[in-house]
Parts: sequence; C-alpha cells; structure tokens
Amino acid sequence: MKFAYSGISGKIGYFINEYRSTTSCVLDRSVFNWQDRDTYTMLNSYDRVFLSFPVNKINVLELLPDFLSTIQSGQTIVKFGSLGPQRVIHDIIDSELRSCCRVINLQLAPTMQSVLDEQITDNTISDYRYARPAPYVSAEDAAMLAVRAVECSVTKDTLSVTGPENLTVSNLQQIFSSYNNYHIKSIAPDIFVNQYQLYSDEIQKQIGHAYNQYKSWNPVVSNDLADNNIHPMTFEQWLKNHHGN
Repeated sequence: MKFAYSGISGKIGYFINEYRSTTSCVLDRSVFNWQDRDTYTMLNSYDRVFLSFPVNKINVLELLPDFLSTIQSGQTIVKFGSLGPQRVIHDIIDSELRSCCRVINLQLAPTMQSVLDEQITDNTISDYRYARPAPYVSAEDAAMLAVRAVECSVTKDTLSVTGPENLTVSNLQQIFSSYNNYHIKSIAPDIFVNQYQLYSDEIQKQIGHAYNQYKSWNPVVSNDLADNNIHPMTFEQWLKNHHGN
C-alpha cells in the first residue's frame, strides 16, 4: 500500500514529516497543486493520501468538481476539518468526497501554537471566542493522529482532535503567568473578520451564522486521541516542553 502527504505545512506539517514512515511520500506543489488541475491525477498513484484543503485561501468548492472526476473509488483521503465555523465548508467537501471514496475527517480544535502565533501581541491576549472555552490541541498530537489515519487504521471516519481540557482565554492567561517568558497583562476582545469573500453569498451567510452560534458553543473534549493510543498533552505540559519555565 502506498501512502502520501500533500500540503503539509506549519507546526503540524513539521511533525507529520517527523512521524511518517520512511516509505511514504511528501508531495510538493509540482506534484499536486489545487490551483493546477493538471496535477489532480497524480494522486491516483497512492492508496491513502493526506490532503490539505486550504478553505480560507482558495475557493476549494469551485475546484471540487474537477478534483472529484479524478478520484479512484478505492482511495482513502485523510483531511483536517474544523470544530469551528469552517465546518460549514468542510461538511460540503466531505459530503461530495464521500460519494467517490473513503474520507477520514479529523475535526481539528484550535492548536496550542496558534495561541502564540495569532492571539498574543504586546503582552495582550485576544479573545475571539467571546469568553467561551476551547479544547486546544498540540500540533504533535494532531500530527500523530493524521499519520495513524493514513498509515495504520482508525475505526471511525470522523474524529475530533482535541486536547484533554477546555480552556478560556482567562485560563490561558493564568497558565502563562506561571512562566517567566510571558507576561500577559490584559485580555482584549476580538471581532470576527470575514475571510471568506471568495465564496458565494450563501456560503458567507452560513459561515456568519456559524460564528454567531460559536459565541455560545462549547466544543466537547473528545476521547478520539486516547482511543487511538495517543495521550494528549495539556496546555501547561505543552508550554513547558516548548518554552521552558
């Protein structure tokens, strides 16, 4: 059986590359590129493929019909979905893909790294979840599950990829206060900015509605990592492992 990974990037991509088998392949943009339809058939050489769906960068729904026409029925596609409002788009993608092949959708919680990359500026942490908690997951744990879904076996076609606890931004501020490297002095509310103008008005309305629901929605901590013999690290463990004390 032949395994491949396409579109891996960032911290999760780094760890996928660390954990994957030496017999698997990483496909660069010259082999598969969403914006080059001529590359779509290149995936037919592989039985199980991890594929990135960059829904906030390109209109994947517009490209999907051409992509579906190239998929072989015996293939398995593993993808990251979302536990947040992006689910609107991923649900459509999954429904279309499953008419052609097996899809394993890993519904991804916000990553711990994203807090540092996106939410902390000048000793202030932004709160764009309206004081609601989220089950932040480490890139290591998410990557390990992705590799197992591609190269081993998972029992479910939809899994939730979460950390072991739900944390509010206030909880995060308290955790950061224990580490000398961080001095978070304030929490600033953040406002949703529509990043999805490349989709139709109807899709944008659905995403906007999902964000409104998100204001009062608590993602559930999942046992799917533990059920696949991955013991998810807490935010405090992750911060200590990566950034010392």
